[in-house]
Amino acid sequence: MNHASRSLGSLTRATFALSFLAAVFVVPSAAMADGDPDVSVGKDGTIDGTVVVGAPPDVVQSYLADVRSLRTHSKDVVSVDIVRDGECQLVTTLAKSLVELTYVARRCPTATGYVETLLDSEMMNDYYAEWFVTPVSSGIEIRFRMRTDLNLPVPGRIIRSTIKSNVTRSLELMQKYLGGPHAPPSQVAAD
Repeated sequence: MNHASRSLGSLTRATFALSFLAAVFVVPSAAMADGDPDVSVGKDGTIDGTVVVGAPPDVVQSYLADVRSLRTHSKDVVSVDIVRDGECQLVTTLAKSLVELTYVARRCPTATGYVETLLDSEMMNDYYAEWFVTPVSSGIEIRFRMRTDLNLPVPGRIIRSTIKSNVTRSLELMQKYLGGPHAPPSQVAAD
């Protein structure tokens, strides 16, 4: 497994932690055809989102590898601690909104991105997130899929709606930073 694959796994975990407290691609839409972020919620509650970015593959890899930065796309994330575990990372995320939520997830590289699985949390029964990175004619498509089961006295539809909003915001920030099919990446332009 190469360094790029390992880094993509780390990025997947970071983005997934967008915000479980306030509390990603099933049907293509017209927005997706333009490369804009597209996020949906499947019948099983899985959040599925995609975005097309214009940055070179090495810049996309570095961006997705920075799990701390990805997690802080959510305003509710207070801290992110990372411990190396072989080729993987153990990522402890603390988020505060209506309640305080801490969870530990293992983030590992895959052949196409990253995968995160829940190791420990008092308020989460399940957490699974996966990032997929695919070259397309207009740039690089980043797809994020996430499934969670929270132990909160809040209806599931409200939690899913909040997570969907956070994933949409994260993908918009990614596209702003990494550029889109019709816009230069701000990160590359700043160099």
